[in-house]
Amino acid sequence: MRVNRKKIFLSLVCKVSGISYIFSLLQRFLFGSDVIRAVNYHSIPFETKEIFRKHLIYFSKYYTSVKEHDLEMFFKTGKWHKKKPGLILSFDDGIKDNFDIAYPLLEEYGFTGWFFVPTDFVNTAVNEQLDFAKNKQIEVKMDLKMDRVALNWDEINILAKNHVVGSHTRSHYRMEETADNEKLKYEIVQSKNILEEKIGKEVISFCWVGGEEHTYTKKAFQLIKASNYKFGFMTNTSLILKNTSPFLLDRTNLASNWPLYLIRFQLCGVLDLLYRKKRTRVHKHLVS
Repeated sequence: MRVNRKKIFLSLVCKVSGISYIFSLLQRFLFGSDVIRAVNYHSIPFETKEIFRKHLIYFSKYYTSVKEHDLEMFFKTGKWHKKKPGLILSFDDGIKDNFDIAYPLLEEYGFTGWFFVPTDFVNTAVNEQLDFAKNKQIEVKMDLKMDRVALNWDEINILAKNHVVGSHTRSHYRMEETADNEKLKYEIVQSKNILEEKIGKEVISFCWVGGEEHTYTKKAFQLIKASNYKFGFMTNTSLILKNTSPFLLDRTNLASNWPLYLIRFQLCGVLDLLYRKKRTRVHKHLVS
């Protein structure tokens, strides 16, 4: 994922000035370890493997892994039961390098991955997957050794044994206000049904596509809540607290090629403040 120059400049200013450090301390002072942060990656290309490893080493120093059961207990009890804050490491779009690169490293460092899969991408013929990705705004890099770009069902079943597999719609669809009920059922309900049939277990986590403000629609939100999901993930960076709605879980974007100073900046809380107005508008629109 490319990062704009303004964000690089801001992250360097925060690093040099100590603002990132101060915000991190403030988070710890205000919330202690009773807090969870959710982040999302997309593709994890082979050439970024060792950089991504550094991310995981950093995460393992300051955070602890989160399973769906842990998240349920957090909301039920209002207490995080581990010594370090929780970190949900999610991966969007069902890209093959999530299995080839991310999965073994997650296993090595003891983190649970949350893999959000658009089922139509998985079911697309191998020779058509690149076109699907391009048409549906899925950013992938085709390594020379890759015979396909999407996960297959065998890989997804392996991931589902010890990690989380969730819905990311069927067709990587950005919700539109004009979408009728049949289209929303196709994307929200049928994606869940397909995943459950394929992996043989209940799918309780849904992840919205895109993150643009207009793609968070009331009709979609209501259907997600009515479809036996327990968690709904968005991308309007914020901490997950005990009083956070399970259907308004915001994540922070990361990329596997980013240097550690940029990762620290993304997680320190500055972005939470910058996204506050957008996040408030989206949440208010959905629940009003």
